[in-house]
Amino acid sequence: MIVDSGGQDSIELRSAMVCPAVQLMIVPVQASYFDLAPLVAMARMVEEAKLYNDALQVCCLLNKLPTNPQVQVLDEAVDFIRAELRALDLFATTLHDRVAYRYAAATGESVTEYERRLKRETKASAEIESLYREVTEHVEQARAGRAEEKNRG
Repeated sequence: MIVDSGGQDSIELRSAMVCPAVQLMIVPVQASYFDLAPLVAMARMVEEAKLYNDALQVCCLLNKLPTNPQVQVLDEAVDFIRAELRALDLFATTLHDRVAYRYAAATGESVTEYERRLKRETKASAEIESLYREVTEHVEQARAGRAEEKNRG
């Protein structure tokens, strides 16, 4: 199930978080103060939601990272999330601010479709494929956990 709650504190977001069918929540966030600061409130909401849905796992997806290696924001964002926001996990996959994402969206394609059509696979496709594998792994682990609980009960 995919629920896009818009990231705002809302009835829809809180309802999704406590729904037993929701076991993975992805929080896309940019590595900047103005985007990371609201995660403090999100972490509190997650802690409250886990009282009702202990299967809920919330993972931050660092998004639109600079491609310039001189700009070092990734480590600072990771350190902040790990040190200050213990209720939130982090995906190992990160997404960078790549022009291929914008071109793909403009043509109505996924980035992998766009790059395959142009007969090139770049870092954007690799990032999305990595995210897909990571999300799939989370879903499979959740299914295995549900099956194990069912067998115990």
